[in-house]
Amino acid sequence: MTLIVAYLDKDYAVIASDRRITWNLGGARSQYEDVENKALLLCGHLLVGYTGFARFDGLRTDEFIVRVLTGLPVSEYLATIARITEQRIRNMRRLKVKQRGHAYLAVGFLNNLEDPEVLVPVAFSISNALGPTGRWQPQNDFRVERYPLGDHPFLLRTVPPGHDELATKYRKWVAHYRKARPGRMRGILDLMVRLIREAASTNDAISPDVSVAVLPKVAVGSGEFGVGLVREPIVEVSAFSLVQSEGDVVSMYGPATVCPAFASYGAETHFGASADQFGRPRPSAGPPP
Repeated sequence: MTLIVAYLDKDYAVIASDRRITWNLGGARSQYEDVENKALLLCGHLLVGYTGFARFDGLRTDEFIVRVLTGLPVSEYLATIARITEQRIRNMRRLKVKQRGHAYLAVGFLNNLEDPEVLVPVAFSISNALGPTGRWQPQNDFRVERYPLGDHPFLLRTVPPGHDELATKYRKWVAHYRKARPGRMRGILDLMVRLIREAASTNDAISPDVSVAVLPKVAVGSGEFGVGLVREPIVEVSAFSLVQSEGDVVSMYGPATVCPAFASYGAETHFGASADQFGRPRPSAGPPP
């Protein structure tokens, strides 16, 4: 099952995920493909990652969601994602309830209700499996839950559950990096990639090939996407993939995107740059020993 890692602070929102999809044939896991970016951009305000089902109605999940939301007001996006996904999964009658787990994790910036000029960092989960106990417990009903950043300096969350010890370790390393390099992001992106790859080293359902999408607060609503190397400060929506078997050569991609009057199903372009050119931090900027 795809591992989603979400990061949020007052200036940046990030979704990172492994690229593996697993085809289940005859009740047995039989084939892996490390080919898919699993992020959506909701009208320039929220990045969304997902884990569980890679296809609905024969479409990639990101394309399915874009098609469902096209033409709807932004205020209805999250509730619609929950309702439509619940309907589709309830119709999978051959699957037992315990096999129906699915989750979306969203991070980004929304307008403050009291002062619409102010953007507030916020995270959401939309799921039928993220229970209050912190375990993966699939149910029939989907719920939308909001997690404001509040007074916390940052949020780092992994979905599905089961990686708590790993996440705790990387939260400490992120805190160390933020203190050493305030306002910088490339080292945090690198740590998110490392987290996923460490999880992949002990779980063959997770791929070491990783996709990362970054939404800076200054880019919210601009509709501008970065093309080229990820440089500090990051001021445009930027997304890239790292394929370990190819020496971490980078591909740029545009996440599937939807607004009331615009929709894109995403695109990927091989860029031909190494990960180091994308700002992998030097060892001295990495996690503490």
